[in-house]
Amino acid sequence: MPFIETERGIRIFYKYLPKRGKPVLVFVHGFAEDHAYWKEYASAFKNKLGILLIGLRGHGSSSSPDGKNKYAIARFVDDLAFVVNKLGIKEFYLIGHSLGGIIISEYISQYKPRIKGAVLMATPVSRYDIKPLFLAGLVAAALLPSWLCRMVYGKYAHGKAARLAKHGISSNAVRITLGVLHNLTLKKKLKKINGKVMVVLAAHDEAIKNRMAGLYGKSILMDDTHQLLKSKARIIKQIEKFISC
Repeated sequence: MPFIETERGIRIFYKYLPKRGKPVLVFVHGFAEDHAYWKEYASAFKNKLGILLIGLRGHGSSSSPDGKNKYAIARFVDDLAFVVNKLGIKEFYLIGHSLGGIIISEYISQYKPRIKGAVLMATPVSRYDIKPLFLAGLVAAALLPSWLCRMVYGKYAHGKAARLAKHGISSNAVRITLGVLHNLTLKKKLKKINGKVMVVLAAHDEAIKNRMAGLYGKSILMDDTHQLLKSKARIIKQIEKFISC
């Protein structure tokens, strides 16, 4: 498995399929997911554009460091920036789902790269957008044994994220959730994105409120839940139109 070790000693899993002379689609998954969430997307675009799939810290095969502060949004952003720079990627689109959308928004705000565009899927604007019942479920997850947590929380987990994280999803749930939600305010930062943006919303999102609609001109509503699993084929077509490949 390919890994890049950051300056902080975090091993980040990645899968890079460059396409000579073409920009790269950088995919960043959400909480309780791993790079496998993007399998259909990678297959659809690999012959047209470069592909970079990143495994977030605390997920899949990437490092799972101890400590809530190790899961602050800034740490995820640092990991993304390190991998992109290490691979020498200059021209790219950013595509993120849920937590991944938060990360790429913060990355753009902080590093101000010359991105060609960004796709934000089921992404909250602030910590107040997280629905109370969903947040309570994440907190409760940390109180359950790992095996029981995986069984109860399994409908939200995707790929090998819950099974391969060194400490299991139960011990990472509160760390990641509290770390990311602390001071989460994307509204002002999103307006500073230098590039075109497409927002994908879920009509039956059980995790967040759809306040991202209206921040940008192009918002697409899918008849789906937060994970947007049923809508992948339709979203791929919309991304194709968005990047005009």
